[in-house]
Amino acid sequence: MKYQMPEEGVTKLLGMKATGVVAAVFLLVGCATTGPTPQPVETSKVPVETPVPEPVPTPELITSDNFYDICVAQLTAHDYVRDEAPVRTIAAESDSLIVQRADGMVVMAAHGTNENGDTTLICGAKGYVDDPEWHQFGASLRMTDAQIQERIDLIGNESA
Repeated sequence: MKYQMPEEGVTKLLGMKATGVVAAVFLLVGCATTGPTPQPVETSKVPVETPVPEPVPTPELITSDNFYDICVAQLTAHDYVRDEAPVRTIAAESDSLIVQRADGMVVMAAHGTNENGDTTLICGAKGYVDDPEWHQFGASLRMTDAQIQERIDLIGNESA
């Protein structure tokens, strides 16, 4: 014969067990809070590298120091100067007049030759080496020093 606990006994037993569990939890919680306060654990801080932006190259301005090569390249590209001497030639940089005006305009005058004989090659530009603002380039009959000076003053000021 099996023994069966009355229903009220089961409820009482479960109630006692539940009370015991709750009491055990309170005891454990109480133990945990009565100890020393835990200190934060130091973690090694890894420095975060801030990406450094690539420097933007500053465009190079046209100056009297770099203009000879720029002018010769322009004249060559437009067939005013060729390597086929003596058909079309241009004086060396040391024999050319290169002037940088206060307004930023750089003008070069160089004597040379072409199929018609003696000539003067003229360039006038300002701005940047990679993107010159051309005001004049080409060849004319051989000019005197006075004519060259007049042209230097006139380039870029035609409307004045």
